[in-house]
Amino acid sequence: MIRIRTLVTIIAIVALLSSVYALGGYIGIGSVDQDQTSSLTTDSCSNSITTSIANTSSGTQAAYHRQLALLYANSTKSLKVNVTALEQSDRFGYGPAYLLNGLTDKLYWYQVGVTWNLPTSSDTGFIPGFRSSFQVWAPNGTSIYPSNNSSAIRIFSGQVSNNDIIELHLSFSNGTVAMTARDLQTNASASQNYAAVGASTFVEGNLTHGFFTGLMTEWWQVCQNFSPGRNTTFFDYASPPPYAKICIAEAKNNNTGSYAVFSSCTPYINLRNATELYPFTTHGFIAYADRNEFITD
Repeated sequence: MIRIRTLVTIIAIVALLSSVYALGGYIGIGSVDQDQTSSLTTDSCSNSITTSIANTSSGTQAAYHRQLALLYANSTKSLKVNVTALEQSDRFGYGPAYLLNGLTDKLYWYQVGVTWNLPTSSDTGFIPGFRSSFQVWAPNGTSIYPSNNSSAIRIFSGQVSNNDIIELHLSFSNGTVAMTARDLQTNASASQNYAAVGASTFVEGNLTHGFFTGLMTEWWQVCQNFSPGRNTTFFDYASPPPYAKICIAEAKNNNTGSYAVFSSCTPYINLRNATELYPFTTHGFIAYADRNEFITD
């Protein structure tokens, strides 16, 4: 297994604190970082994107971390969503993760997703191509699967191509939570089971560590406010949530921790009546949601 960066829950903390702090203000992960010491030039931080594998160890650090999430406000026994897998990355080669998240009634947090060019633990290279991703956290905030505080990155059993539809699924099975990613075009798949620890339901978010149930697009990039230029769509026509909120946040990582660059959330949206896409925009980024779809940068 290749060790990669932890999928930190910045956006979840933003959402759960947004009723206490002003939007765009302090989110509990550090003070706002103005990035005045960056050595990158304007040209090197242009918003150009690439679909190539590029150099997997260019040595340029992916210090910025952005999350766009849809946080569910309901409980459910099973979670399933389809997402369009897109080959897109910044000019340094770093790409996104498309994730389904489930917080259980025992407050364990499970995550399954599909990634493209995901950064390694050093943030100076990436794992090329499409991969599946699995991670589990305990109620105290500790990553317990894998035990090295990173995600388990797996190769799919077959081909995954650009624009394929990936089905992400979290369910309870024989005392475990089954985490599955499957390509609906090729049937390529990857799966992992982990103990449910007595849980039987996925529930709304918890304040203690910012865990939540819902969807998330997560980016690591070299440049602040990098825009990928292409949208990806999560869609659920079987059991969409009746209420949810959209959150967008970006942070910067350095040797001393993470610092908030910006953070904003909507109030809870009544998705039952959302026959048109509800837009939410901040700092040049936009996400949309209706009763069946969540669309992100």
